[in-house]
Amino acid sequence: MNSPYRTEVLSAAFAAIKPADTLISRRSIETEIEVHPGLYPVLSGQTRIGRRTSITRVMNTLFPPWSTETAKKPYSNVWKVRAHIYDTEHTGGEA
Repeated sequence: MNSPYRTEVLSAAFAAIKPADTLISRRSIETEIEVHPGLYPVLSGQTRIGRRTSITRVMNTLFPPWSTETAKKPYSNVWKVRAHIYDTEHTGGEA
């Protein structure tokens, strides 16, 4: 994926995620882009389908999809972008 897309997707993802959260959804990233289009000129210039495709491709290359123990397959539009605070506290900062 092109560097401008990657940069904007990552910026939007980390702007949209709350400090204590470990997961981010594609919808949260889309909302950030829609609310602040001037910060994301490449993505805001795309169609909704194009923007969703760009977000999904970038996030899939960088972060694992979120899944639960009971889910048969991972959720493709939600990614785990940070380790849970419990994980880092009990592994000496390694997650």
